[in-house]
Amino acid sequence: MKFKSPNFLYFLLFVLTSSALFGNLRPIYLSIELRPASTAVNTKNIIQWNVVITNLDSVRHAIVIPSAQNRGKRILQLQWYQVSNSSSGIFPASGDFYEQVYSDPIELEMDTSLYRGFASIVNLDPMESYTFPIFLNDRNNQLKHVESSYLVPDLPIQDYEVLVHYDPYTEPLSQHFFFHREKGQYEQDSLNRLELPLGGIYSPYTTIHMQKDDFTIDLFSSKACSKNCNVCVCINNKRWKKLRKHFQKKSSDLSHGRILNEFPGPDAVQDLLPTFYSKNYVVLTKDGVQHISVTWQIGKVYKTAQFFTRMLYPIFHKVVFPYTNARWSKLIRIEEW
Repeated sequence: MKFKSPNFLYFLLFVLTSSALFGNLRPIYLSIELRPASTAVNTKNIIQWNVVITNLDSVRHAIVIPSAQNRGKRILQLQWYQVSNSSSGIFPASGDFYEQVYSDPIELEMDTSLYRGFASIVNLDPMESYTFPIFLNDRNNQLKHVESSYLVPDLPIQDYEVLVHYDPYTEPLSQHFFFHREKGQYEQDSLNRLELPLGGIYSPYTTIHMQKDDFTIDLFSSKACSKNCNVCVCINNKRWKKLRKHFQKKSSDLSHGRILNEFPGPDAVQDLLPTFYSKNYVVLTKDGVQHISVTWQIGKVYKTAQFFTRMLYPIFHKVVFPYTNARWSKLIRIEEW
């Protein structure tokens, strides 16, 4: 076969020797998705969106999450785009023009005098997900909790495409759980960290409908339970003492309309009785969005039996009276934070 011009051969030689062919084409085993409770938003109403991060690998991994972070750079950032000839989906249609009109400030602007907060980690089994809630326009908690440090921008009334940018490399903690390959690096990571591109990953676009400020959105989920539900009445009126009996160590109270989010508890507790186990919740009260901490005491030590056992142990060389009960548990505290 003959070519009329050597240009094709030059082009073929260039392609075969191009360093671009040696780019990192390995799959990313972490996905991120924006799941808004409502796609209609405005700059007035408090709106809940959920960011879902899923481990797609076949082994367990730890990921970095904002948790109680109140300083430094954002790990999760919302980016808003105006689209010409808009079309929904992951990939823009041919001819569409995406212009970024707003993104959250990368530096957190929060009150660091309230507490010294840090990012943390959560362990995800294969195909397990972690949900991070975002409460847009929650100005009462904007400087206190990172979940509420997001605002709906003041933009014209129209549709926008919004995505989430997840960049754990903004946190020094990430070097223990993530790694990225340098150019020409092919060996496996000896620490079994999760491979993630430098700069993080992005969610697919989600179409959001901007509304006027007189448009009303209610955070209360009437589909979960009725408005006269005993649990929801206690939460709405901040009757934390009455709420205690409704909580168990493994709570199923996520079905209640005024429990907006349940954060995962610790993976383990001290093997020393008594010990304590705490979980944080975001609830909807008459004063708005509220964060509460629920603490259980696990295990009990019977002081009288312990005293006699210590007295008699030198004689009998065994525990005469068992003085611990590891199966005992009691909710001891619900407090706002």
